[in-house]
Amino acid sequence: MKNSTMKHYNYKVGGKSYSVSHKDLVGYYKEFIKFSSEEFIERLPEILHLVCIVSYIDDYTTKEVLSDQGLLHQLIHLLHIPDEPLIIQEDIQRQFEEELRWLTPDATDKP
Repeated sequence: MKNSTMKHYNYKVGGKSYSVSHKDLVGYYKEFIKFSSEEFIERLPEILHLVCIVSYIDDYTTKEVLSDQGLLHQLIHLLHIPDEPLIIQEDIQRQFEEELRWLTPDATDKP
């Protein structure tokens, strides 16, 4: 990840400074991957927020997050068209777990 010091990420947007700890990101990730399907949907705003933060601080490409198969786009499908037969929540939850696994101490790179 860019702009990281001692597992803390500092960045600026529009003249404002922001900071987030890697430990906090990992904590949220570990909490979210344990969710049942129901909990995952109930807490989707928080999950979307984590994906936005991680995508920004690690410079994910637009294609990685916004394309039809991008993680953020897929998560938004769960809000917008959850009953669409092509939208399979379990697959999206698995995608979330796999694509953010690099946050954990035993993983070093994005997939």
